[in-house]
Amino acid sequence: MLAKKYRLPIQSVLSVRGTLMRGRYLSLKVMPGKLSYSRFGVVVGTAVDKRASARNALKRALYNALRQRILTQPSLDVVITLSVAARTAAVRGILEELNQFLDKCSTFY
Repeated sequence: MLAKKYRLPIQSVLSVRGTLMRGRYLSLKVMPGKLSYSRFGVVVGTAVDKRASARNALKRALYNALRQRILTQPSLDVVITLSVAARTAAVRGILEELNQFLDKCSTFY
């Protein structure tokens, strides 16, 4: 799990403008960070899976992948939203797409 320091309060930034990147399984909303480190938030809707346990398992997998990359990212606030296509996708495919997007994010701000 990601430390609370690195988790983004999602409700406070949903209305903030940022750079949007969309992929097959997820979309990233990237905003310049106000702190000296990056913060991440993950949104998994009920359209992906109706069971809360399955949605939480996806969040844990994403947060675990982010934890490994947290120190290499510049100061950004990132909201990750899973799409309905993630319902049938393997976690490995979602994580590969996330890594590709995070590589692109480092050049934004």
